[in-house]
Amino acid sequence: MRGVAGAAGLVLADGPVRAEFPKATQQQAGYIVRNEPQAHMCAQCVYFIGPSDCEVVEGPISPLGTCDYYED
Repeated sequence: MRGVAGAAGLVLADGPVRAEFPKATQQQAGYIVRNEPQAHMCAQCVYFIGPSDCEVVEGPISPLGTCDYYED
């Protein structure tokens, strides 16, 4: 079955099964960086992977950034 899972793009490692999708570019995501902390910033988003990565947007990502995919 590993071949079927690989063809479907699924990760079957020691965690939940999830599909692998390409990350959006910063431009596609509407990513911007502000100089001051805001209510919705990458550091508080569920997709942020500190210190400078994101699950859904290509990096590098600033903790003070924000984009259209922000989720808390």
